[in-house]
Amino acid sequence: EGPTDLKLLMTELDDIVRSDLALAGNSLSIKVPDNFPVVEVDRIQIVQALINLITNAVDAMQTVGRTGEISLVVEDLANGLFSISVIDRGC
Repeated sequence: EGPTDLKLLMTELDDIVRSDLALAGNSLSIKVPDNFPVVEVDRIQIVQALINLITNAVDAMQTVGRTGEISLVVEDLANGLFSISVIDRGC
């Protein structure tokens, strides 16, 4: 746990999952606001949770025979809080 640059963390996550997503016919888009503040998180837990959510999205799309884009959207909620949304847009 410690200070984490979410923009950098999301880039690292993209590097981890990009090839598997491409093989499944999917893509990943990441949106982090410019000048997003450094946050205190457990990097390993955040990455594991996001990989699980991305995997679930891919599995759900494959179940119905679809592929598409998965988006990660980071939002600053103020007062030191933030959210990360995982959105799938199966075609």
